[in-house]
Amino acid sequence: MSIKKSIISLSRNFAKKYGYEIVKIQNKKKIDLKAEAHPAYMKEAAEAGMDINDYQEIRLGFVESLPLLNEIVFPVIDKLKEPLIIELGPGSGRWSRHIINRVKDNGGGGIILVDHSEWIVDFLRNYFRNAPDSKLSLTFFKCDGFKLPENTKNLSADLIFASNTFVALGIYFYYTYSNDFFRVLKSGGYCIFDYIDLNTEGGWNFLKQKTKEGLNYYAYYTFEAVDKVFRDAGFEYISRHNYGKSTYLI
Repeated sequence: MSIKKSIISLSRNFAKKYGYEIVKIQNKKKIDLKAEAHPAYMKEAAEAGMDINDYQEIRLGFVESLPLLNEIVFPVIDKLKEPLIIELGPGSGRWSRHIINRVKDNGGGGIILVDHSEWIVDFLRNYFRNAPDSKLSLTFFKCDGFKLPENTKNLSADLIFASNTFVALGIYFYYTYSNDFFRVLKSGGYCIFDYIDLNTEGGWNFLKQKTKEGLNYYAYYTFEAVDKVFRDAGFEYISRHNYGKSTYLI
């Protein structure tokens, strides 16, 4: 018997003598706070017998992803032949599932899903395990929350898309990501993302609503500030689209 086992045996016998029992506590994986509420959404959706993304839109009232994609993102994707698309901050794949289908319908391409949460990356890898085929390559990367991962360093992407990701980021992150996006996108490539604009009715009302609720999770800017950051990185502004609290920039 090893020294470790001998000590454990003696300890158990000693504790038993006084009416106690020593048991091993199983190690539990540390909670990934970067996953935010998604583990809870998964549990609630399972209890409701629903897909997690349908649950968020139908039961929780999240903005419907497909109509927004049809209006803002798909017209860009439809211009691209076998595109390589990066989605930053995909969450549980609410947007990704429709983008995957669109790319397949258009003849195929590649999609890279990037998130700073290990829980999210693991979830997406399982959620979309049957999505890759002869028309679609699907890759999952974890980033540090400040920039794209090193795995994307030498890529030449056609489109980078981020929905409901920048709405909670400080301007520092806008700057680091904008420069990283410009490095990864090919010449003429597109970047589409949303932020909360104080000069829009939706953005201003959202600020007042969240202030009353005491929620300071979100960040608020003006078009001029956001445009300045992305122009400095080398981007050219094409259009903006107001959608509820969000302003989407292309």
